[in-house]
Amino acid sequence: EARQPGITGVSHGSVDLTIPRGTPAGEIWRYGLGAPLQLDPTTVGLLVDRKFSKVNPSLCSITGFSDSEMIGKDTRMLYPDDDEYARVGRELYGQMEREGLGMQEASLRRKDGSLIDVLLCLSPFDPNDMSVGVAATVLDITERKFAQAENESISRISRLFLLNEKFQRSQALLKQPSHLLH
Repeated sequence: EARQPGITGVSHGSVDLTIPRGTPAGEIWRYGLGAPLQLDPTTVGLLVDRKFSKVNPSLCSITGFSDSEMIGKDTRMLYPDDDEYARVGRELYGQMEREGLGMQEASLRRKDGSLIDVLLCLSPFDPNDMSVGVAATVLDITERKFAQAENESISRISRLFLLNEKFQRSQALLKQPSHLLH
């Protein structure tokens, strides 16, 4: 069997995460979700009624809050205002009811007061019973949004330069003697 240089092996694994119906949200982690949650560099948390039930170190890092500051608290603590909290909740939970998954961009406030742009993805453990809880994934997209805004600004400036150049040419043509314009 030929081996490619630099490839030492491939690992694939799966874990049965079947959770018995009616399992209280606080006990879901007994079914194997605790270890992956702690090891996963993706920002993850478990929410029950929009309150943090479990969070991983990555979520703590992105928000600046410790797990003890978040567990049991309403996710409202991360939103800059009530309107954003209500909008995101309405849209995410509405999507989950219709499609089984909710995905939404949002602004969140870190513990230090700074705002970050994130992509939130929520998936219910039991689509027929949201009270069991939802898994939440949070992706910080602040730098991407900043770069996108910067690119849009550069495009606008480039268009303004082109318009100015056309205007300058038009002005130069108007200043020429009229017999040269025919």
